[in-house]
Amino acid sequence: MGGLAARKLQGAGQVGVASIMKEVVYGFVTAPALIVVLLAICPPVAADESAMTGAEITTTLTDHTLQGTRDDGKSWTQVFQKSGVTFYSVGSAQSQGAWEVRGDQYCSQWPPNESWACYAMTRDGQTYTFVSASGTRTSGSIEN
Repeated sequence: MGGLAARKLQGAGQVGVASIMKEVVYGFVTAPALIVVLLAICPPVAADESAMTGAEITTTLTDHTLQGTRDDGKSWTQVFQKSGVTFYSVGSAQSQGAWEVRGDQYCSQWPPNESWACYAMTRDGQTYTFVSASGTRTSGSIEN
């Protein structure tokens, strides 16, 4: 291995800012130098989406209203009462159903259908997403 390359490998673990700038200026960037430069200039990543536990779902939804926008552009709201009653509204149309948390999933039942549908929930900052078993996602934020 040539002298310059050997010296770079020997000092790769001890890269300082001055040597990084020198390497960048001369066009020789070692892997550690590149990582340090990228970390210095890249902004922090936004909060990542994370799965919610049953307790988090209960706390988040109980006596709160979630609002969002459907794929067709219409706004919706859903109220989650502590009693287990839920109201879903789009425009002037409103449906009343029931909700509860089972394990780590939000579940709802909307008459006249007697079956319950359950959804995993995730959170990314102030955005909450319901994820169906088929992977369909509906996102909203807390209104109150």
